[in-house]
Amino acid sequence: MLFRSVHPKFQVELGELFIHAIKHERIAQNTVFILETHSEYMMLRFLRRLYATENKELNLGEDPLYPDDLGVYYVNTDNDEGAKITHLRLTEEGEFIDRWPQGFFPERKKELY
Repeated sequence: MLFRSVHPKFQVELGELFIHAIKHERIAQNTVFILETHSEYMMLRFLRRLYATENKELNLGEDPLYPDDLGVYYVNTDNDEGAKITHLRLTEEGEFIDRWPQGFFPERKKELY
């Protein structure tokens, strides 16, 4: 079996591409992107952009991102009742208000230590 992975820098740039796409009128009108990902890097880009927008730390050419621009949902299928979908709310500074069910970012910590 061959294991392939997308380079972290590319994952971050994909996040940047989606931010750019939703912020420009010719693309954004009536357009919704549904992304299914396990990419911590892409999610971190979204969170970082929320923080930079709120704190007025955007670099030249970076599009602002607000919590209303982004919906984060966790889907769990480990129960007998079918899939359970949990909406994870975000602050303007890119922090999760709700805890991730069954980890996600904690997995990174376990791997690092």
